[in-house]
Amino acid sequence: MPTFSDPYTNPHLKRPNALQSLCDVLEHRAAEPQQCRIREQAFEEALQGMAGAVVLEVGCGTGAVARDISKMSNVANVVGVDPSPVFILKAKELAAGCSNISFREGIGTSLPVADDSVDLVVYWTVLIHVPPEEIPAMLLEAHRILKPGGRLLLADNDLAGWSCSTSKYDPLSSVLSWYVNENLALPWLARSFPQRLHSAGFTAGELGIHTVT
Repeated sequence: MPTFSDPYTNPHLKRPNALQSLCDVLEHRAAEPQQCRIREQAFEEALQGMAGAVVLEVGCGTGAVARDISKMSNVANVVGVDPSPVFILKAKELAAGCSNISFREGIGTSLPVADDSVDLVVYWTVLIHVPPEEIPAMLLEAHRILKPGGRLLLADNDLAGWSCSTSKYDPLSSVLSWYVNENLALPWLARSFPQRLHSAGFTAGELGIHTVT
């Protein structure tokens, strides 16, 4: 059986033509109505009580999430960071009319941001694509750059709960199970967020669940 790899892991090492295709995928997914509703609710909750917030999105890709955040009334500035120069170039192009967004090339384990300088750090469907050994360092980096009382918003796919079955013995179930377990290092990652946040010095809030059909 063929072996697949996560196309979003270490995007800066991918061929530019492959990344151009991924740019289209990222923008298409971000425009889906269900995704838009989930993001809007999550951002409103994460930014509640803030005014003039400085927000940093790690793994911003083409900047779709950053553009959404920049439209929130209580947000002053948004910074998007991504290791891929192709993604950063596309993000700057798509955000050309947004005066309160900037994009920087960088990696999540060493963010190009000063200590105690950000109100909200966002990881939006990013950590599932990160090598497992790098996740603790990325969460510690978020803790470093957050102001006292700042917040971290984590959103990711619960791949261990994915289903495409239409009946008990649907053969597609076996195919999906094989793909998730053989090609993704931590399919249950989202369920471990509270423990991981605690280890990085955060006080974890309640896990929210959004169903996408």
